[in-house]
Amino acid sequence: MKKVGFYGGKFLPLHQGHVYAIIKASAMVDELYVVLSHSEKRDRELCVESKFPYIPSQSGSAGYPNLRRI
Repeated sequence: MKKVGFYGGKFLPLHQGHVYAIIKASAMVDELYVVLSHSEKRDRELCVESKFPYIPSQSGSAGYPNLRRI
């Protein structure tokens, strides 16, 4: 039976801790769903308040064949 995993969050800003957890989780399952909570208005406001640059979400799972964006 195929093992399926789930990891969710805003990931704003995405940092090495998030990446590390995603990589570790992907090693434990056959298929990993990384669920990104997205609200452009909320995300932009949060970036302005925290002085982080706003970088829109983009697809990409190169090098991790069991990760995909849906």
